[in-house]
Amino acid sequence: MSYGIMPYRVNLARVGTRFGNEKTNKRTKAKTACLRYLYELGDELVPPSNKELVSEMIDDSKALHKNLGYKYWYAIKGLVEHLGSPLSNRAWYPASADFFWDNPFFKLYDIDSPMKIPEPDDFPIVFVLRYAAMSDDFLAMCEEKLEDEEQLNEMKSWIKQAKRYRQDLVLFYH
Repeated sequence: MSYGIMPYRVNLARVGTRFGNEKTNKRTKAKTACLRYLYELGDELVPPSNKELVSEMIDDSKALHKNLGYKYWYAIKGLVEHLGSPLSNRAWYPASADFFWDNPFFKLYDIDSPMKIPEPDDFPIVFVLRYAAMSDDFLAMCEEKLEDEEQLNEMKSWIKQAKRYRQDLVLFYH
């Protein structure tokens, strides 16, 4: 099995407004988006049900099941995809995530949710690059540390698009 990066540009402040939102239409759309990837996991029989877990997260801004971090983060992937835009990952799938580990510009699981979301014990791994961190220093570090020219160019295209729309980058590794 190959692992790789699934990149998205999204306004994380907008994502944060979906937790505990009182507008029925926005809650319904957020729940539908969250359920998209949970159904693919095929473990609906593990309590709580996917619908219960998503309702807890979106309606109540709670993440009570510490052992189900992976479910929360796959649900958030659906929400990020719904509110943002997927980016090209031809050079990053399959690929290692070594570049992102211990990188001072990327934060792990940093989406500004109103509640503490448990980290998964395995996948997905979620790297976040905030709009404010997309600096010349960041680009210089990319040019210095990314040896693969195609990956560097694709990373630059992600940054260019995110900056154009004043959005953050959220990268799901699985």
